[in-house]
Amino acid sequence: MKRINRERIATLFLMLGTFFNPLGYDALLKWMIDVTGGYWNGIFIFYLLSASCFILYFILSKAKIFKKNNNILK
Repeated sequence: MKRINRERIATLFLMLGTFFNPLGYDALLKWMIDVTGGYWNGIFIFYLLSASCFILYFILSKAKIFKKNNNILK
């Protein structure tokens, strides 16, 4: 049962990471630009949120993203 909850949380963070990627969510991005006072500040916040969610997804799902690369090198 613990594994199911961890997978659901990992999937939630994957979806949040995709959501905070500012390609297409212009209304929320516009609000963030107004709040932070600049375009690059708003973009930075969105990419920071997106990267954080993707990192949490990989940690929670225990994805082995480098395992296939090791097989290629051998």
